[in-house]
Amino acid sequence: MKGTEKQVAWAKDIREQFNQNTLGADNLGGTEEIRAKNLADMKEMAPKSAEMFLRIMSVDDAKWWIENRDYLKNFTPRKLLKMEARGQFSMPA
Repeated sequence: MKGTEKQVAWAKDIREQFNQNTLGADNLGGTEEIRAKNLADMKEMAPKSAEMFLRIMSVDDAKWWIENRDYLKNFTPRKLLKMEARGQFSMPA
């Protein structure tokens, strides 16, 4: 991930929380197997949401994660996809 050491650490925490919120939280018993299954289910039932989730998870700019932390904490990939279409949320270029 790109950014200062402090930005990267903070961004990784935000990214992990988004991952947990979307696919299953480790502290609630989620495992990598459960996350993989949940992602597979999302791809099957909501492919555009799954695509948005994967696009978000591929972002390696710490500043972007920090600037968008409130969106990532409060909205699902499906909602973020709709917000992006309306120009209310943007992915890095």
